[in-house]
Amino acid sequence: MEPGETINVGGTYRHRSGIEYQVEKLLLDATGFESSGNLTPSVLYTQLQDGKFSKGTQYVRSVEDFLRNFEYLGT
Repeated sequence: MEPGETINVGGTYRHRSGIEYQVEKLLLDATGFESSGNLTPSVLYTQLQDGKFSKGTQYVRSVEDFLRNFEYLGT
């Protein structure tokens, strides 16, 4: 994450496709931890309107990718 960039749990974000989402949690992805010793920060978020997938669908994405593709709208 860049300095000054944060993800607000409970906040609403808009994906560049126009669909809005709410951030539920920040997670640590342990995939590959045993071999690399690294935990990847990830975001769990929920779709707030119907689109390609149904309202209520949940997703996980890396923090880095999330910040690159979403705009913060507020809480």
